[in-house]
Amino acid sequence: MKPLTKKGMTILEAIIGMTVLIVITISVINLSLSATKASNNNVLAFRASNQAIDYIEIFQEAESEEHFFDLIKNIFKVELVYENNGSVSFIYNGVTSNLFYVQNVLIIECYSGSSDDMVLYEYSYRK
Repeated sequence: MKPLTKKGMTILEAIIGMTVLIVITISVINLSLSATKASNNNVLAFRASNQAIDYIEIFQEAESEEHFFDLIKNIFKVELVYENNGSVSFIYNGVTSNLFYVQNVLIIECYSGSSDDMVLYEYSYRK
């Protein structure tokens, strides 16, 4: 009689191999999604900081609060929303900005969406 030689895999070995492959694949997908989200948040934070620099430059040149907000509206081509708390908000380039102009002080708050979302940038500047 011929000796039996093992050729191929058993069903159990195939199932275990597929399970390991699936676990590794899911881990890689989760890691990729996390990296993408972090990258998007960094892009928004970079935009917010650049926009804040622009707001400060406009603030330095503006002669009054009304002039400042007119410049913001015309330069960024946005519709300004005057909030009950005295701030002016608008969305530009995926970043929601709230600007407070009080007695020659500009307070800047930038968010990733609405004001309930992640704060990307906060800064205050005095003339």
